[in-house]
Amino acid sequence: MTDHLFSIHKEVLEMLQEKLFLPNVDLAHTYKQISSYHLPGNQIIKATKIEALQEPFRSFVHSHSSRTTLAVDLPVLISRNSNRPIAMICAMDALPPIPESNFWEGKKVNHSMDVGLGVPFSLVDDWTIPRGSLFSNLAFFKEMLQHFDLYITDIYKLFFRLSSGNKYINSNSINDYTQLQNIDGKNVHASILEAEIDIVQPKLIITLGSASRAALALLTKQSHNTKLQLQAWNENLQQYLWNSQIPWIASPHISNAANGTKKLLLQNSNYNHINGQYANERLARIIIHEIKQQKLI
Repeated sequence: MTDHLFSIHKEVLEMLQEKLFLPNVDLAHTYKQISSYHLPGNQIIKATKIEALQEPFRSFVHSHSSRTTLAVDLPVLISRNSNRPIAMICAMDALPPIPESNFWEGKKVNHSMDVGLGVPFSLVDDWTIPRGSLFSNLAFFKEMLQHFDLYITDIYKLFFRLSSGNKYINSNSINDYTQLQNIDGKNVHASILEAEIDIVQPKLIITLGSASRAALALLTKQSHNTKLQLQAWNENLQQYLWNSQIPWIASPHISNAANGTKKLLLQNSNYNHINGQYANERLARIIIHEIKQQKLI
């Protein structure tokens, strides 16, 4: 029996069907699949196709014939069925395995046309038997969930790779994509993220890692004409503001690839009194400590 609930604001779902997916994509059904995914025999979230994407995403992806492994991690609210403050946690984007990965063995996937759907950090999987990266990720999210409901989203919703010789180029490194504009001439990624924030009304934003921190800083500049001076990573958490209003904590990423940056923070003597069985559990507790100390919520 799980003690957490997956859901989505009705207005967020409607916004996604206006800005990201065409209305014929049954996102309500997709979120039902997400909420029951952890149950035995329910391990399916039906993919969609490029043709189901809204403009300008559809045309941009179609213009690159070398595209592969397209994916969207849908934003999700994880709650304890209580009226608690919402912390918005921003990652960079979905990151499916490369086409050659054993992950795809036996799966009928057209890597150039199918758009896989999931949830950030594999949090849709069964929390009682966490496997792979979920095992280390879960220590962070479980601790955060003790104090806040969590709205978890990606800054760049659609991820894809372009094949270039014997290597892949990730969509988040393609300037024409990260600067993609909608029909109103506004950055389409900023437009979606702003709408999420307006709907969800988080009391706090947390970015994980350098990439999401830099992306949110860029979107802040484009959306509100506010240029942020990003700090060098050191033994302290970084703090900024979204739209000069919402407290924003920039944290090292929870993946093992960020252990160097995370280690600086975890070794800060100011946090010697904060324990934890796992590094990501301690990281979450340090963030919570700073939130309480500075009365950010």
